[in-house]
Amino acid sequence: NQIKVMCASAWSENREADVITLRGPASGGEIIRIAASAHEDALNVSQLLPKAMRDEVIFRDFCHSGNMLLLNRKVEQLLTTVSGAVSAESLYSGYIWQNTIHALEELESLTGISCSPEIRKAVWLCLSYALHAPEEALDPGELQTISDYVSAKARLLAEECLALLSKHVTRQPLPLLQPLLSCAFHTLAGEDDPIQGIIVSHGRATASSIAGIANQLTGGYYFKAFDMANATSTREIIDLLIAHVSRLKQGAGLIILVDMGSLKEIYEEIKLHLHGELLVINNVSTAMALDIAAKIQDKLSMEAIIESAKGAYEVETRYYAGVLPGNKIIISCISGEGISRKLKDIVQRFLAQEEIDIITMEYDDLKWKIAHADPALNGTRLIITTTDLEAGYIPLLSVEQLIKEKTRVLKRDYFNGLLMEGGLEPMIDEVVKLFTVEGVASRLNFLNPVVIIDEVEAVIKQYEAFYKIHFESYLRINLFMHIAL
Repeated sequence: NQIKVMCASAWSENREADVITLRGPASGGEIIRIAASAHEDALNVSQLLPKAMRDEVIFRDFCHSGNMLLLNRKVEQLLTTVSGAVSAESLYSGYIWQNTIHALEELESLTGISCSPEIRKAVWLCLSYALHAPEEALDPGELQTISDYVSAKARLLAEECLALLSKHVTRQPLPLLQPLLSCAFHTLAGEDDPIQGIIVSHGRATASSIAGIANQLTGGYYFKAFDMANATSTREIIDLLIAHVSRLKQGAGLIILVDMGSLKEIYEEIKLHLHGELLVINNVSTAMALDIAAKIQDKLSMEAIIESAKGAYEVETRYYAGVLPGNKIIISCISGEGISRKLKDIVQRFLAQEEIDIITMEYDDLKWKIAHADPALNGTRLIITTTDLEAGYIPLLSVEQLIKEKTRVLKRDYFNGLLMEGGLEPMIDEVVKLFTVEGVASRLNFLNPVVIIDEVEAVIKQYEAFYKIHFESYLRINLFMHIAL
């Protein structure tokens, strides 16, 4: 009732005033001020908060101090308690949160920096605020002016982070984030290096990959990467570099590594926009980028880096013969060279070229040569053995495989170009016959095994001709053995 009386009295006494002041019974006690016009905007809730908890004050103070712990605590309260934009339980979860963390992990891979949990929280909270706050809530220009003290490296990190957030989280322009992230990365980035590096390469991620490896291995952000489309011209590269150089700290040295393009044209154009020294190197490689990043890290002078670069990155070519060209088949038998020579005689008759040599070799000798990569094996196109053996890159075929494997597989994987047309099947038949004779000879006590095998072969061929089929080798050898015995 007292407040109603106060309001009525104040209104009757000051109807035309812009501001009406309510006074209580105690003299001199100003209580509340109310706009006289009924058309004024509704009272902003933030005006009822302590000054230190107002949006503009929180972010202005952060840009001045860089105190991330305080920023994180206050923005958490803004988002969850004051505005209610996000519930406290779901603040650090959800699809956008996961994508933000993914963007920060990619930032670490690209720049070589390591984001602490507090930095990750700061980036996420600033992003969440920017997504939920009205555009007029804060003036990015004012924050940009306050954060003018941050290093150029911190600004570049903020730009990289914004590009990745645009790629993984939202394409919505968020100008508020540039000054805030610059301040967040300022301590992590440290002072600007006296020399700054750029890698420009054609390809979807070639420059990023090379720069990322160099930055990660040296543990710092020494190279900015520009991935260019394959059709990008030297002129377009120059325009992009000029735009980037204009944002760099003037007076510092600049090293540009490019994959291809006119060095003279790039050098002459960029030099006009740079007050410091400039070094442009062609044919960029990972080793080159890592070497120069290490020199920047060690704070070598531009003169020392230029001197060390002369002739240091020439392409070295060395030829390793590997599998030497040749025409050679090796045949080996664990029981000795007797069977090897008989196999050689069979294979020799079906060769497509006379220039192909067939060499018999003791099994143990062959095994040793394979184990020690002996040059005597150079030019070997196929090894045939009676026992399985690991031969590395040289195709090796056991007699068991030769007998059991499908002929189309043998042609494709082992005898391609080695045997005359239509020679594989009769050669296998001869091999089957050879091993059948050897097996039967040990069991026939009074009959001539060669005569018996010839007669059995004649019977089998009559079956094949009558039924118009060809028995596979494993079946053929079983028929030989069973019929002969």
